Amino acid sequence: ITLYALFQIIKGKEKHVYLLGLTSAVSLHIDPSNLVFVILAGLVWIFYKVPFKKSTIIALSIILISFTPLVLFDIKHDFANTKPALGYFQKGREHPANNPQNFWQNSLFFSKVFSRLIYPFTHSEIAKNYSYCQKYVNEKFDSTPFIFVAGASILLLAFVATFFKKTIGHRLLTLLVIIYFVGIQFFGTVFKSDIFEHYITGLFPIFLIIFAVYVAKLPK
Repeated sequence: ITLYALFQIIKGKEKHVYLLGLTSAVSLHIDPSNLVFVILAGLVWIFYKVPFKKSTIIALSIILISFTPLVLFDIKHDFANTKPALGYFQKGREHPANNPQNFWQNSLFFSKVFSRLIYPFTHSEIAKNYSYCQKYVNEKFDSTPFIFVAGASILLLAFVATFFKKTIGHRLLTLLVIIYFVGIQFFGTVFKSDIFEHYITGLFPIFLIIFAVYVAKLPK
């Protein structure tokens, strides 16, 4: 919905700014990782020089007002949500990650998730697939054949490389992939935090679109 709204906004349909505001307000409370869509919207406003009108102020107000219950809860409960968040950034690179990864490993994380989205390659037990246990996390990623990881990497790089040659929709999808990549490197490489698949669920539809685009180019 966010991508659709942004696409329409770029085309000059101002009423979709309200849809963007509502969608952003809801998505941020579903999962904090959806902040990437707010960042994407901000970049769209900058790159495409979208006018900062009354509708933009209303959309931003909707997002800010949506945090009112959370702010009141924090004030009443000694900032139970704010303190852990601030503590995370204060620790810097001293996070107790179970399995800290380097830049290269966190880069391949996208290709591994992309491959597993097409086919899991390992057990089909949901509890294990969604487990935070490092044993199961390593097991599901190690079971992904390298040829599939390499293939997924090539598809992703080819898609991103055509950023300036394609349509507005293509650029939006590519920009979203780049934002997620920077975010994962920030938390996984710089802050040495554990990274899990659900952190990039917002990319799952994009992965499938990329896969479909290149499959459609295969000889019939």
